[in-house]
Amino acid sequence: MKHNPFLRVRVKELAQEAKFIRLEEARANKDRDFTLQNRLSEHRTGKLRRAARETILAYQYMRGFPYAAVEQSESKPLKEASIKAVERMVRTYDGTILVWKDWVDGKNHPKAVCVDKAGIPEAPEAAA
Repeated sequence: MKHNPFLRVRVKELAQEAKFIRLEEARANKDRDFTLQNRLSEHRTGKLRRAARETILAYQYMRGFPYAAVEQSESKPLKEASIKAVERMVRTYDGTILVWKDWVDGKNHPKAVCVDKAGIPEAPEAAA
């Protein structure tokens, strides 16, 4: 299973950025600058959250997790631009081609790991 340090760092950076934005939102609220607070909130819940989701999907694909183990079935479907972003990240950082429909449909890819019904990866010895 391949762990890509670039995407792992990017996930952590995005989480840290969200923390900083929440702090600035609280400061804007305290200063009663509601326009700034709304703009910060929209950025955090729009662009930043979407980028984090795309990055996590690419990272988990590269680690060999099936799509069903990464996302809940009730989650919103990704838009075409987000799918392209995930595919681009996988191609850039892993050098492989992600076939989105195959991954979502549960077709195995070369690095697939075994996952139990709860979505928890099994030990490699148990899979063999």
